Amino acid sequence: MELNEFQTRKQKIDIMLKEQGWVVGDRTKVIVEVDTKQSDFRAQNYKTVSETLKNDMESKYVDYLKLDRFGAPIAIIEAKRTSRDPILTAQKQAEEYANDIKAQTGKTRVAMAIIDVLLKAGWAEKILFLTDRRALRKQAYDDGFKRFFPEEAKSMIHSGVFNRNSRLYVFTYLDGIQIGLTATPADFIERDTFRFFGCENKVATALYDYEEAVRDGVLCDFRKNISGARTHF
Repeated sequence: MELNEFQTRKQKIDIMLKEQGWVVGDRTKVIVEVDTKQSDFRAQNYKTVSETLKNDMESKYVDYLKLDRFGAPIAIIEAKRTSRDPILTAQKQAEEYANDIKAQTGKTRVAMAIIDVLLKAGWAEKILFLTDRRALRKQAYDDGFKRFFPEEAKSMIHSGVFNRNSRLYVFTYLDGIQIGLTATPADFIERDTFRFFGCENKVATALYDYEEAVRDGVLCDFRKNISGARTHF
């Protein structure tokens, strides 16, 4: 029997959550239909569909938001009708929800605190804050440097043009040569050295392997220099 999304929630997800101690309706643990766009996750002010549906602001709702004992979000659950593949239909949606949450977790504030420590301790003379998007560059400059360092000279770098007398800089990306040196290249899905540095067919640009280093006398062949010893306790 095919279940729509509402039936899936009531007949399956709600029951499974309750079996694991997550009672739907207990807002200290689980909140349903949370607006990820209008909620303030940093302040733990979670707004639901009943609060935001009729206003003109942008909304995006997640079916379930699970909270830890401090009230911070730890997981989102998205219900789908049973006839649809949940992996294909919900993965992109869940990623969008997660991005909405991550965007409000205070990373810029933490970065500013670290910069403050570095400057006051004299460990850094100038700071370059790199971002991968223009929106983040503006956020770092307006919500970060201008807010927490109002007296410091600061610049936003555009096309290589900047004020050399500034102490704080924000740049969207660094146009430079990327060089990677590693003794342990990996080709795992989540950590692929070759893909990261654009090596075609998983072949390194230059390779100096262990056998060659042994022949050159740079390294010792550990296989020929093994000693055994017996200990008594």
